[in-house]
Amino acid sequence: MVEVQPPHPPPTCTNLDQPPVRVVLQRVSRAAVRVDGKTVGQIERGFLVLAGFAPTDSDAVLDWMADKILGLRLFGDDEGKMNRDLAEVRGGVLVVSQFTLYGDARKGRRPSFIDAAPPDVAIPLYERFVGMLRAKAGTIPVATGEFGAMMDVELVSDGPVTLLLEKCVLPPSASRRARPAASSSSKCSTSRSASSPPMWTSTCSPAKHPTATSHGCRARRLKQSCRAHPAT
Repeated sequence: MVEVQPPHPPPTCTNLDQPPVRVVLQRVSRAAVRVDGKTVGQIERGFLVLAGFAPTDSDAVLDWMADKILGLRLFGDDEGKMNRDLAEVRGGVLVVSQFTLYGDARKGRRPSFIDAAPPDVAIPLYERFVGMLRAKAGTIPVATGEFGAMMDVELVSDGPVTLLLEKCVLPPSASRRARPAASSSSKCSTSRSASSPPMWTSTCSPAKHPTATSHGCRARRLKQSCRAHPAT
């Protein structure tokens, strides 16, 4: 019997050697940041954005994150559905640097923050990210905390609605590992289809190919067409 071997599981943000920029976003009725008792940033309705940066973050990744935050439709319309973005509700964004988003507590009781960018790398990333938000925001106000300071963050959560946002950029080796593997006696091809469901769909038919054993594959918006033949 000939088997089509299942592929390696596709890499995710959690199993990459270097995780990407991370954002925890909360929908708020209001939020403020104080340093030494002085308010340094505040908004009314909008998003509180806790942002952590990795050493490998690029401008392309930061640009994607800025667009994502400003375009999210998390506010209710007249029917109560999440269908309005920041501009439509005249909301604001409050950005607070948060390297502890990279805390790894899998071992021991003291988290490791080794994956977070050091200050000399994180500060330019933070400044570019805030600059991108402000450049794209138009009339949307963008306030910030103070990088590296001990901050008091006060917020009134609205919902609550909280999202974890990441932009995964897979290295070439990881992309190759995500491809399906097949035995030498099978002929498999893959094609992208906008109408395909967000998973691998095998078209191997046991009725037509009694010796074929098909496996599901975990890959988004891809469809597999596989014809397995008996080994000779």
